[in-house]
Amino acid sequence: MKQEMTKYTKYFIVPVLLLSVLLGIFLGGHWMWLGLTVLFVVVIGGDAVLGEDASQPEYSHPWLIELPLHLALPLIIILLLSFAWVTGSAKEDFLGIGKLLSGLFTYDFLAQEMAVCGLIMLAPYLVLGSWLPDTAPT
Repeated sequence: MKQEMTKYTKYFIVPVLLLSVLLGIFLGGHWMWLGLTVLFVVVIGGDAVLGEDASQPEYSHPWLIELPLHLALPLIIILLLSFAWVTGSAKEDFLGIGKLLSGLFTYDFLAQEMAVCGLIMLAPYLVLGSWLPDTAPT
């Protein structure tokens, strides 16, 4: 059974990477580099260690392949909204995202959003600038 399910894991790499970028954006500060770091480790490290996958397995649960495909759009929308929130004015809380998150968790998201500046903002720009063009349909 375990061998049966591992062939589906490669399809969930993008949603997991998107969640790491989101987590880094929401945590703010130096955590903004989390998404880019995870992206490099998983993509470059995984490619170096695992190599090319030329197998053509039989899939008995095709909905597991479609699930990450359907998760991509909502995750990208949330990613873009969170990016707009973190790059916005320090005096405003775009769509009340910081207040909502601070109410759900004991972490002060608004303070971290206001502290983001300079080189720290380079990480989300690099991730979004290199990633979003790849998600567009061709």
